Amino acid sequence: MLPALLAAVLSIMIYLITTLSRRGPSFVPEDIPDLSDKTILITGGNSGIGYQTAKELLLKGATVYLSARSRKKAAEAIEKLERETKRTAKFLELDLADLRSVRGAATEFLKQESSLNVFFNNGKVGHSFGIDYG
Repeated sequence: MLPALLAAVLSIMIYLITTLSRRGPSFVPEDIPDLSDKTILITGGNSGIGYQTAKELLLKGATVYLSARSRKKAAEAIEKLERETKRTAKFLELDLADLRSVRGAATEFLKQESSLNVFFNNGKVGHSFGIDYG
């Protein structure tokens, strides 16, 4: 009985893995619903995944707060987002490695908004370091 059950489970797993791997992603930006009544904070939103997330959410009508350590880089990203989406993200200065900065950002956010619907924690925390191989 046990070998037959294991064989059945293994067959199902192999089927699911091969079927799902051929399909590709099943979620695309067009699947995002209207977000006109949502407020979203994205850390590290000035580049990469955070930037693209901000762009897609702005296109869906969300109020987007883009946080970053660098005011200059964030301003450049916000200007680019405005050109691409015709909507403006709001800047929130935030360094996740500095607790005072986190508290200050929270205080500033609460001065402007009464609620936060989504917190997209994409920001980098930590320092880069090299590895000496020898």
